[in-house]
Amino acid sequence: MLRRWLTTVAAMVVVGALVELVLLGVLVYVIGAAWTIGLLIIKSVVGYLIARRVGRRGWRQFRTAVDSGRPPGREGTDAAVAFGGAMLVLLGGFLGAAIGLVLLVPPVRRWGAGLAERVVERQLTAAGAAGVFGPRRVRVQREAPPEPGAPPEDDPPVVEGEILPPR
Repeated sequence: MLRRWLTTVAAMVVVGALVELVLLGVLVYVIGAAWTIGLLIIKSVVGYLIARRVGRRGWRQFRTAVDSGRPPGREGTDAAVAFGGAMLVLLGGFLGAAIGLVLLVPPVRRWGAGLAERVVERQLTAAGAAGVFGPRRVRVQREAPPEPGAPPEDDPPVVEGEILPPR
């Protein structure tokens, strides 16, 4: 599973780098090298400003959650996705910058943060995920209650819950 995931990510990085190089070549051909370099510099400065703003805001949200005693996971993943988008604008090429700007749009950022949470949750125990992200919602199917006048069942009732490790 991990090997397949790493192979997929590596292939996406290689394909993305090739697409960025082709796009850069097309831009140099169409608008010239000087204009392309100027756009790259402007894109990087804008990325730096966005990264600085997003990083400070994310750190404030993270500290506020920690200081209030709440698990900081949600604020942390939201800030990480926003900072990742800002880094794509700062360091990536033009395609990476476009993807980074899309990641900074609040609904897309929340979707990305939710995806990141689910990926991290799979790696943690239930208690660890609750400690990082707060109480988790679980789906539970309950059996229908016995009909009135039906004979009692021999099985004891089931108590659903979570077993936490000792402190």
